[in-house]
Formats: sequence, C-alpha cells, structure tokens
Amino acid sequence: MEIINNKVTYHASITNNVDILNFESGQAAVFSYPSTNIAEDNQDSVGIVPLSNHEIVFALSDGAGGQPGGQGASQIVITELSNELLHDVNQNQMIRASVLNALETANKVIIDAKTGAGATACVVTIEDNHLRPIHVGDSMIAVVGQQGKLIYRSTEHSPLGYAMRSEIVAEKHLDKDVSHEVFNLVGNKEMHIEIGPELRLKKFDTLFMCSDGITDLIPLDECLDLIKSGPIEKASNNLITKFFKVVKDVDYKDDATFIIFRRAA
Repeated sequence: MEIINNKVTYHASITNNVDILNFESGQAAVFSYPSTNIAEDNQDSVGIVPLSNHEIVFALSDGAGGQPGGQGASQIVITELSNELLHDVNQNQMIRASVLNALETANKVIIDAKTGAGATACVVTIEDNHLRPIHVGDSMIAVVGQQGKLIYRSTEHSPLGYAMRSEIVAEKHLDKDVSHEVFNLVGNKEMHIEIGPELRLKKFDTLFMCSDGITDLIPLDECLDLIKSGPIEKASNNLITKFFKVVKDVDYKDDATFIIFRRAA
C-alpha cells in the first residue's frame, strides 16, 4: 500500500491481514491478495481519496489482458481518478463530474497504449453520507443495512449480471464457462459508464466493493452476511478467513480484492 498526501493507492499484499483506515464519517477496510505469490503481479488496484471530512471517493479496478497490460490498465484507472479529483482546477466542480472525466481519460490512455488490455472500474463517491455508485465492468458494488437487508447491488456487465438483471437465470444456475466474460471495460472504444442511484447511508450501513476474485469463490449474499455487522476489522477478517478456506481447494485463482466502508454512528 502506498500513501501519498492521505491518498491510498495501488494496494497489493501477500499477507492475510486487512488494513483499517479511519475517517471522520466512518471506517474502511481494504484487503488485496494476488493470484500468485508475488504482490507485484496483482492486477487489482485500489484508490481511496479523502477530499474533506465528509467527502471520500473509493475506487477499485481489476485489470484484464494479462501481465503487464492488465496491471498497468488498472493502475491507469486509479491514477487518472486520483489526479482528476485532487487537481486544484477541478476542486469546485461536482465530484461525479470529476469521476466521469477521469474514466473517459483513462479509457483514451489505455486505448492509445495499444496493449490490448482493459480494466474494470467501480467507484463510489460519498458526500455528506450520500453515496453514488459508478461502474464499468463486472467488479461489484453493494450496500447492506445493519440487519443484513440488501439496499443496492450493481449489475455486472457480464453474462451473469445481465441474466440476473433480466431475471432469466439465478446466479447458481449460470454456466461457469461464461462467468468470466466481461462485455464492458475501460480501454474499449465502446465503453459505457453506468451511474447508479444516489443512496443515503444510515448509521452502520455497510458499503462492499470487490473484484470478481472474491465473488467467484464466495457468493455475494454470503459475503454480505459475513460483513453486515460487528466491528469492521472482525467483519473483514470473517470474510478473509472464508476466502482462504475456499481458495485452497480451487484450481483457478484470480487476484482478490475488497473494500468495506461502514458509516460511523
């Protein structure tokens, strides 16, 4: 993890520890584990940008296209977001506008690099306890209440996501051979950005963001059940324990990253 000017970027780890970050509006937990035993090979990137005591932007990007292209693409997404949000000229514009500008810029930079790589982007802005999800690709954003009620779930831009949105098939019935296909990535000329609804975060509501290296192994509803309540460090460790229990029994491994944020009392 690299911290510059209170900005957290490029989170990568080969330990089973979670990092806890404290903000005036709540606590965040970040965990990232590479598919290999080399942290530098992690194609997932994370950015957390506190803009003020009541404004935070969380971002997660999962690179696609292989090494080094995938890792480079995810880092471009996070770098452009951080640069746009922290640029003095942009401080007076809406945070949402900065996020959209950054994703468009990242898209152009990745395309111009001509590596054939791309990356997902899931971004959540929090302003005065109001949350706005913005995403490209199949990385997940979800919000759950203290009692475990699902408040919001993003639609993955994948066969799984579109099938579930259309209520054609349940997640457990989807053919796993197509579960890793992604229809929409940063770094694609046809990229489109999905903007979710504005949500008011109530006390102890929990935001969950993750790459598909988590939800490929642990269904989202089980992830949310593990993290919905209790101290955020304990909740995060519950999910990490489950992850390591499951991952040792699978042949296919992917980089696995999550961000959890819980609003303070």
